[in-house]
Amino acid sequence: FEPAQINVPPAIPSTPSLKKSPAPSPRISPARGAYPFTDGPAAHQGRARRGTGMRIFRGLFAVFAALALTFVILERLPAPVQRADAPLAPLKSANQPSALFARAEISPLQAAGQAFLSVYREGALQQMELEDYILGVVAAEMPVDFEPEALKAQAVAARTYAAHQMAQNGGSGCSRHPGADICADSGHCQAYAPEETLKKRWGQDYAANREKLAQAVWATRGQIMTYQGEIIEAMFHSTSGGHTEDVEQVYAQALPYLRGVVSEGEEDAPKFHSQARFSVQEFNEALSGYEGARLSADEPLLDQVKILSRTESGRVGQIQVGGACLTGTQMRRALGLNSSNFTLEQQGEELLFSMTGYGHGVGMSQVGANAMAQKGRNYQEILKWYYTGVELEVL
Repeated sequence: FEPAQINVPPAIPSTPSLKKSPAPSPRISPARGAYPFTDGPAAHQGRARRGTGMRIFRGLFAVFAALALTFVILERLPAPVQRADAPLAPLKSANQPSALFARAEISPLQAAGQAFLSVYREGALQQMELEDYILGVVAAEMPVDFEPEALKAQAVAARTYAAHQMAQNGGSGCSRHPGADICADSGHCQAYAPEETLKKRWGQDYAANREKLAQAVWATRGQIMTYQGEIIEAMFHSTSGGHTEDVEQVYAQALPYLRGVVSEGEEDAPKFHSQARFSVQEFNEALSGYEGARLSADEPLLDQVKILSRTESGRVGQIQVGGACLTGTQMRRALGLNSSNFTLEQQGEELLFSMTGYGHGVGMSQVGANAMAQKGRNYQEILKWYYTGVELEVL
């Protein structure tokens, strides 16, 4: 992008004044001779002093006028757009207020070159500057103690997801909240943590943690992922359990950039393994929305609940529940399971689900991204591993 050209009118050449000089006053002045039209030595000295003073005054006036004109022109020039491959300017040090989150309320007209979006949170629509919003998303979606390159990857993924939703980019916006580009519900769009929440969460570590996240956002500012020139739907999740999932196994549409890939180094994640127990009554109540999906306490439970197939990632594809057949994703959502990669056991009169991974499994695994960063991979490499065939561009 080239800065807009400012058309400055050419200077108008000065022309001699056509007004006649006023006739000299007949008054006798101390700087003149005894007669009105007779100049004495004092008059010559007075005119010399006045002439020197006027030249100094005019010179100073010209300097100040030039400075004022320069200031006006510079104010009207738009901020240059940062290229993706250009060197990034350093962020302010931790003992200085960061530009992110510390910026005063300004309108889009006062912020040339900045992108704004409409966010639905706390029951109302809020206009937010995109990079400020992304900092709040990264703070809410990824642990601050993750590696810097993982935080950068999260910033790009979150920005890409938001850009895909934004009406100004052709997005459909938030389907639950008309007029909003996106909402702060992590179960529907993306989580968002405001500054006051972060202060309570981090306490005395607030300044350092916030600056760490601001560095990740600043280093990737404006960057998004595209596939064949189109902004992608950048899904992500906590823990894949060792392999991410093809998107069509979870959502209706198959997308070429959301393909399952191996995700190593997740075994130490807090929710790599988890379990959940359900009584027959709890199970039936949770699945009451599916006709025929009902268990009887009079029969062995594992005769009534059978895993029929698994996907390439190891997650449950189809499962029989009583007289109904459900997908693994439907079972995960109905029971609130951490993952659709599970096994079943009967313990007494309860069903025990043993799960691997946390989340829907599509797109970038946050824990896997951190593991890659710990091995020296940068954020571009991380993103291109989890999102097949994408390119990084500046929004």
